[in-house]
Amino acid sequence: MSQTILLDRRKFLITSAVVAGALAISVKILTSDAKDQESAASFGVWLSILQDGTPVLTTPKIETGNGTNSSMAMFLCEELDCDPSSVRLEEADINRDYREGKVISSTGGYLAWFSGRSNQFREAVQQAGASARERLKKAAADRWDVAMEDISSSDGTMRHAASGRSFGYGELALAAASVKLPEEPQIKKAEDWTLIGKRSLHQLNSARKVDGSGVYGIDVQVPGMLYASVLQAPVQGAQLRSFNAGTVRTMPGVKKIVLLGPKNDKSTPATRLSRLRSAIVVVADHYWNAKRATDAIEADWDEGAAGAVTSETIRARFRAKLDEPSKTERRLGDFEAAMAIAATVVEADYEAPYQEHAAMEPLNATAHFQPDRLDLWAPTQKLDTAMAIAVEESGLKPEQIFFHPVMVGGQFGRRNPNDETRQAVAIAMAVGKPVKLIWSREEVTRQGAYRPYALTRFRAGLGPDGFPNAWFVRQVGHSYQRQLDPDFDGFDVIAMRPIATETEYSFDNVNLECHNMMTHVLVNSFRGSGATFQVESFIDEIAHAGGADPVELRRWLLRNAKDPGWLKVLNEVAEKSKWGKPLPRGRAQGIAINLDHGTITGQVAEVSVSPDGKLTVHSIDVAFDVGTVINPEGLRAQMEGGILFGLSNTLREEITFKDGRVEQSNFHDYEVLRMAETPEIRVHFGGNTGGKKLEPCGETPVPPVAPAICNAIFRATGKRVRSIPLKKHDLSWS
Repeated sequence: MSQTILLDRRKFLITSAVVAGALAISVKILTSDAKDQESAASFGVWLSILQDGTPVLTTPKIETGNGTNSSMAMFLCEELDCDPSSVRLEEADINRDYREGKVISSTGGYLAWFSGRSNQFREAVQQAGASARERLKKAAADRWDVAMEDISSSDGTMRHAASGRSFGYGELALAAASVKLPEEPQIKKAEDWTLIGKRSLHQLNSARKVDGSGVYGIDVQVPGMLYASVLQAPVQGAQLRSFNAGTVRTMPGVKKIVLLGPKNDKSTPATRLSRLRSAIVVVADHYWNAKRATDAIEADWDEGAAGAVTSETIRARFRAKLDEPSKTERRLGDFEAAMAIAATVVEADYEAPYQEHAAMEPLNATAHFQPDRLDLWAPTQKLDTAMAIAVEESGLKPEQIFFHPVMVGGQFGRRNPNDETRQAVAIAMAVGKPVKLIWSREEVTRQGAYRPYALTRFRAGLGPDGFPNAWFVRQVGHSYQRQLDPDFDGFDVIAMRPIATETEYSFDNVNLECHNMMTHVLVNSFRGSGATFQVESFIDEIAHAGGADPVELRRWLLRNAKDPGWLKVLNEVAEKSKWGKPLPRGRAQGIAINLDHGTITGQVAEVSVSPDGKLTVHSIDVAFDVGTVINPEGLRAQMEGGILFGLSNTLREEITFKDGRVEQSNFHDYEVLRMAETPEIRVHFGGNTGGKKLEPCGETPVPPVAPAICNAIFRATGKRVRSIPLKKHDLSWS
């Protein structure tokens, strides 16, 4: 179903009612393929005004730290004329959604992938605010026996200036519920906004994070609850042959041992990534007792050929493919002819590693199974997928499954598969009591669904002017698309996004190829597009070979760009960073620009490298084009957080293998960025083109970090870095 939301008020169906003593406004969005208004017979309650005046906004968005729902409060209050910090947010009940014919998810789904997803609901939330405001205004006008146009609204209050009278929204809520408007009000156009993009709002759940009152999944407590610790195959995909649990069964607190594996897996192609892995689960009265017991288990696993895999064998297999032409390609012009007359040829191979998401909250889920009901507390990134998994595993109907909202301690793509949710349901069914499953940090690290590994080969042919007229890319990468569909053998647009689809660099002659590879481990979504490091680093190689300034080369490559945001962002970040300023030897700037999920981001990193190779990242300037800014400080926080995430990826993070096993286990050997290493981050808003576009900004700051830093390293030292993390490289110079 199309999710195109139109601003014509005839495309909304609005209803008001009294619900629990409050004014309740429901908005149904007619999508573009709806035949008529009767096709939207069900309504979801979006907004309630309580008798104490508190606006309560129901949202289908899972708040995972990106400020999505705080932005939705701003949409609401743009029309409702009240302080957005007064809004109480409540997550929509997915159980009610299924019982009442998808009254919420039919307008956009339970998604929380990145911060801009709130824009799916902007018009509907604004409409709820406007419709509530006009009903409250009509209720006040009727009570005072005055015309509606003589009443103004602000700060949660209706005022009649001529008489000096006023009513708070709560005092009018019940009367407003019975108001019938002759027509629904139009919502404000972007040029008339006074709140969205004009005022900053701290995340509405910030206080709960600081004072500890917020309940994350790992904090959940249920009466009579037991705890589960899981021991999965040390080599992903290995099967359990046997195990010795003789002494484990008598260890303190141990209640039950549960075996999981392919034999009782109920996953379908749609939920393939959540499949049950071969695992031994210990259920105990406390997590520590459960964890000690799993640590004591002696297990024998059938590892198969995967038991001999190392990082070196993976690299060798991928590198062999790098020398083979691929039938999966995209062409423009005549690449071979252009290369034949090239004045200069530039070639390079790049490598990007497997990386772990490393969210602060380990994977966990709490489940309570009863014959006619399943209760779940799962800090998931995709609630609709979690629901499908719960249905598959439990055998219950969706209306018999109840998800209880919890806060989420980091996601970055790892909480998409919901494999921990499937395990929790299976364990709860085996135990017959509420069970909280917690993956240890070691299990999370070694059983990851990682950022895909890739090798990328580039060739460029330059004309006499030093500018490229031929562009070749062959990528050999662990294919997420093939993992979802083993028969997939097409052009992997997910892996090739920054190369093929999310770029407006203009080359006359192009040949793009990809080899879709698999290994024994799982990969999954990872914050930010993966190949930007390779592309933007090689663009700098072209600039150096052709004697061009890196900024000027990018301007030339963007000469035919249809989106004006590209040049606006590039010029903004170059100007604000004082690109080209004199710097001492060993200190330099590097630049990179990318498009990710609709947002263009440019960064300039300034680094220094001492002669003995010590790297210091002094500052990163960032400019972007999200179109229209919703919450300025929220956007600033996303930019800063994304840059720090990308910096950690660049400096240290890498998953490696020996004997099929992940060599890293916890933060002592999977190192992440330390606070003392944080550079100065300068966020510049001048790259925005404005207009109707409101794009997500949670992922886009991550990809340019690595190439901007590596390009700066080359300018400072003359050493070209073609793989990350940087901890592997000797950066010394003389």
